Amino acid sequence: MRSYHHWIKRNVLTELRELEARLRSISGGWSHYQLRLWQECRSIAAAGVDDRIRNAKEILAAPHKGEWIWALGGWHMLLGEIRAKLNDSDPHVRQDAAIGLADYGIHARAAVPLLLIRLSSSEETLHDRTLAAWALPRIGADESSVSIFLAVLDETADQPEADELRQRTAEAMEYMKSSFRVLVPLARRLLRDRLGPCRLHGLHLVERLGERDRRIWPMLVPNVEPLLNDDLEEVTAIAQRIMGVSQS
Repeated sequence: MRSYHHWIKRNVLTELRELEARLRSISGGWSHYQLRLWQECRSIAAAGVDDRIRNAKEILAAPHKGEWIWALGGWHMLLGEIRAKLNDSDPHVRQDAAIGLADYGIHARAAVPLLLIRLSSSEETLHDRTLAAWALPRIGADESSVSIFLAVLDETADQPEADELRQRTAEAMEYMKSSFRVLVPLARRLLRDRLGPCRLHGLHLVERLGERDRRIWPMLVPNVEPLLNDDLEEVTAIAQRIMGVSQS
């Protein structure tokens, strides 16, 4: 019986993959499909296999399938629908929306202002702010927003409950492939963070910056020296390594 159910499930998933492949091959078909799933199921993650198969078949069976106006209009409608979900009352839907926007990369840049406001607002939940920090560099936030990221690090410095937010914020700043002008202040800020993983991140960032340009060592070594006596052995070991390399 178990083998039979496994066979059924495998065949259903195969059918779904084939239907979705057909939708991807049609101009605007994939946007139309995803928009319907967002509207009907509130998020892509909440859409079950049966929902996906039914919607895919309905779209493919439509008489106008060869005359898609979805190629552009449906694309913007889809992104607008996902942006709207960022304000949904359900935190799981808001999470799916942030992830969904990140999947579309720079095409979802219109959401950057909203996510920056969310990141910087202490009125938002820490989870929503963390999601914003994670999504922002993936959809086009750039160095012009660095001051907001640094302010978040400072604001939450003494909040243990905000540790993940700080980590994601720091990662986001580096993810943006920022210049030395941004990364040097970030490294200094992380090196004095009370959270061990953030200090480790700062040390690894110092190493990467030093590898890119040895002239950076004198600017950061004074910030590394206090960590030679850190409570965490891993932090101390990396700090010692950096000091050795910088003086060689």
